[in-house]
Amino acid sequence: MTNPFVNHFLTFTRPVAPKKIESNGKTEPKWAVDGLGKACASRARCVIVMTTMMIAFCSSPVLALNAVTPSHTPKLGFLSFDLDDTLFPTSEVVNEANDLMILKMHEYGFATTVTDFLATTRRVRQTLTAPITYSDLRKLAIAQEMKRIAAAHPDAGVTIPPEWVDDCFHVWLTERHAAAERYLFEDVISMLNEIRSAHPQACIGAITNGRGNPLDMTETLEPFFDFCVSGEDENVFPERKPNAGIYEKSLEYYRHQYPEHANDQDNTYVWCHVGDCLANDVGASASCGAFAVWYNPEGESTNNQEGKGPVDQKAQPQWSTATQKDLNQRAILENEGRQKVGAEISRLADLADTIQSYLNVLEETNKESVVGAFGSKRESD
Repeated sequence: MTNPFVNHFLTFTRPVAPKKIESNGKTEPKWAVDGLGKACASRARCVIVMTTMMIAFCSSPVLALNAVTPSHTPKLGFLSFDLDDTLFPTSEVVNEANDLMILKMHEYGFATTVTDFLATTRRVRQTLTAPITYSDLRKLAIAQEMKRIAAAHPDAGVTIPPEWVDDCFHVWLTERHAAAERYLFEDVISMLNEIRSAHPQACIGAITNGRGNPLDMTETLEPFFDFCVSGEDENVFPERKPNAGIYEKSLEYYRHQYPEHANDQDNTYVWCHVGDCLANDVGASASCGAFAVWYNPEGESTNNQEGKGPVDQKAQPQWSTATQKDLNQRAILENEGRQKVGAEISRLADLADTIQSYLNVLEETNKESVVGAFGSKRESD
C-alpha cells in the first residue's frame, strides 16, 4: 500500500521583526527574556488551507502508522531535524573546518591548499567502486594529498603515519562543530525553546548524512536534543538519506528512549521532520510517515524545477564531491519530494506555529481517522 501523508499547505505571512530588549548587557529577542517559548506579539499568523486529507497505512511493521481515536488530542511525539543548511549553513562551516585542517597539514610539513586537497578528494572518489563514508573518504584524501606532496620532495619515499591523518581529521571534525555553533542560524535557539516549552513530552532528534552532531555542540544545541542518527553510523551506513533505513533507525531510537510513546494505546503521538532538502528530507521522511516541513529560507524553488533541465555540477559548492550522476538522481527525487511537502516555512521562528496548526488540523479531522506514530489502522469509536 502507499505510505501515508497528509497533504496540507501551510503558509505564513511575514511578521514584523520581534522587538528586542536589553538583558544582562545583551540585546535579546523579547521571548528570550520573557521566558522559554513565550511568543512575541508580532508572531506570524498561520493561514491553513486544507486541500486534501489522504489517509493510507504503511505495510511495513517498522513504519506502520496508527489512527488516533477522536477522544484524544494529537500530540507532538517526535520532532526530527536535518542539520546542514537547516540549523546552520554548510558552506561556511565546512570551509572554516577545511582551513584549519590545511593548517594542521602544514604543521606536518605538507604545504597544500584547500583547492588542491579538494581536487585530490574528487580523484579519490572517482576511483572507488563501493560506497564509502564521508569520514573515510576525507581520511583517504588526506593521506593521498600527503603522499602527493611527499613524492615531489627530494626525500621522496617518506611514509605517512596513520596518526598524522587521524590528527588532521580530528582537527577538521572539531572545528566543524565549533564553526556550526558560531554560524548557527539566529532563530534556532529561540525556536527550540518555544518547541520545548509548548511540547515538553516531545522527543527531539537529528537525522543527518554528515558528521555534524548536536550532542557535540555543547554551547548551543546539546541541551535540546535527545539523540543524533548519522548516515556515517555503523548501524546505518550505507542506508543514508534518502534511503528509508536511516529514518527507520531514528524511529527505533525514538521508541527506545520514549517507550511511553510507543506503548501508548491511544496512539496520540505524531512525527514531524524538518529539513531543507526536498529529496533527502521532505520526500524521504514523508514516505516513512512523517509530516514533512520544508525549510525554504530563500523562498525559492530548487535549481532543477520541472522544465529547467539537469543540475550543473559546476554550480555546486567547492567542497562538494557529488558526481553529475548523483546530482541528476537527486533532481528526480526533489521533484517527487515537491509533491509531499506538508508545510513550507521560510523562517525557523515559524516552526512552532506550523506544528501547532498541524496538530489542530488533526484534532479537527480525527472524527474519522488521522495519522499517529505507531501500530496499525484502527477505526474511530
